[in-house]
Amino acid sequence: MRPLLRYVTVVLLLVPAAATVGARVGAIRDARPVVETKSAYQAGDTLAFRFAGRVASHSPNPQHLVFDGDLTSLASGEKVGGFTWDLTCGQAVGFPCGVYEVTNTFRLADGTLVSRGMASIAPDPTGPGFVHVGIHPSADNIIDATGALTGRTGRAHMSGRHGGQEFPAFVSFDDFWLVELNPR
Repeated sequence: MRPLLRYVTVVLLLVPAAATVGARVGAIRDARPVVETKSAYQAGDTLAFRFAGRVASHSPNPQHLVFDGDLTSLASGEKVGGFTWDLTCGQAVGFPCGVYEVTNTFRLADGTLVSRGMASIAPDPTGPGFVHVGIHPSADNIIDATGALTGRTGRAHMSGRHGGQEFPAFVSFDDFWLVELNPR
């Protein structure tokens, strides 16, 4: 029985790797881990997004920054909606500060999710002008949901890297979002 168990274990571990070895670079997104994410995304309880690119600010004042751009699905790689970063300094000092109060709006085809939380920011020692940004809530931080998402609650986590070389007119975003919705 042990040789069979070892054989089955090896096959299960190597099949996903072997499937990607001969794959084109564009097809690697179809590997098993992404398929699992896509399945969870389609179930509607776990959403994975990327917000990236050089984005112009349309801030009402220097202490309140607002950026709008496209939101991409990590499961499919396709544009799935729009996204807004709306932040104010969470400290008594002006920009740049280390902690921001952030409201993020995910505008999807089926509805909208709005999250609010504190974002921590630290300089990136490997890249002058870049900062590492994180939103890691300890409790539910989705404060509003509309459309097909009405009534949904949960947490929106983010890890990213922002380039501030053209700040405050533009910021280069590279954010990865994991939205975990509570069961219906």
